Amino acid sequence: MKTQSILQTLLVGIFAIPMLAMSIQKRKPASTEPIYLNHFYMVLDSATFKAIASDEFLQKQFAVPEQRTTVRKDITYMALYFYGANTYIEFMEASQAKQIGLGAPFGIALGVDEAGGLQALEKQIPTEIDLNPEPRTRLFDDKQLGWFFIARPKNLPYINLWLMEWHPEYLTAIKSKVSPQETTVSRKQFIESYSGVLGKNPQKAYLQDVIGLTISLDKTRAARLVDVVQLLGYRTSTKSNTTLLQGPDFTMTVVAEADSTKARGIQQINMRTRATPTKTVHHFGTSTLRFERNNLATWSF
Repeated sequence: MKTQSILQTLLVGIFAIPMLAMSIQKRKPASTEPIYLNHFYMVLDSATFKAIASDEFLQKQFAVPEQRTTVRKDITYMALYFYGANTYIEFMEASQAKQIGLGAPFGIALGVDEAGGLQALEKQIPTEIDLNPEPRTRLFDDKQLGWFFIARPKNLPYINLWLMEWHPEYLTAIKSKVSPQETTVSRKQFIESYSGVLGKNPQKAYLQDVIGLTISLDKTRAARLVDVVQLLGYRTSTKSNTTLLQGPDFTMTVVAEADSTKARGIQQINMRTRATPTKTVHHFGTSTLRFERNNLATWSF
């Protein structure tokens, strides 16, 4: 009986090894495409939105600003933008979000810097994302142009996260107004060209790039978001109820809240700056922007 027990133990161990290996492989990131932060949006209360939109420091020194009405084929909406070198911030007033039926209080656009990057990603993880073959469009110079290609993760309810790739038609159109150089689909070229259209120079602004977001969600949504972003190649480390998702030049901090009333979406923006202004703390409605001495800044909500 003892010999039989030992043999059974050995057999269980032998068959468990490939099963364990499969489990480990399943948790490895399936994507080898570099997936960057492109931009994100936040829906703000009216007082905070108006305070940000009217602040002289934000409009003249913080970043390249823009308040615009975007006309797509499907919807029209107004939002406020702040452009860095590779990434940008989008704010929308709550009443505007309600008007266009935007239910999510925030959204995150990750993306690629190379043409065909989304197609390559879809081939790597076809069971995880849906790539829309038709691009989003935007009215520019009285024409609806291809704006960007979009792919969405499957089974990510109530969280507006998408993947994008700038459309060459749109980039060619804006670049033709400022420079005849060759067009790529990189985030950097989009912002440089678009800033030129706006008559601004992003190199003269304090904001260099968004390098992190802290997001609080209920446990179920937090766990699913972590799973999806991990599959996109982000390194993961968890301590207590907080998970760090580290990608190229960007870290997403996801806080899983046991109390759903604390799950308030984006709570903090971490930024890299080119310098530190004399005034280091600024208040806008319910938000606070703080500059640090080491060319870092946080914007808390």
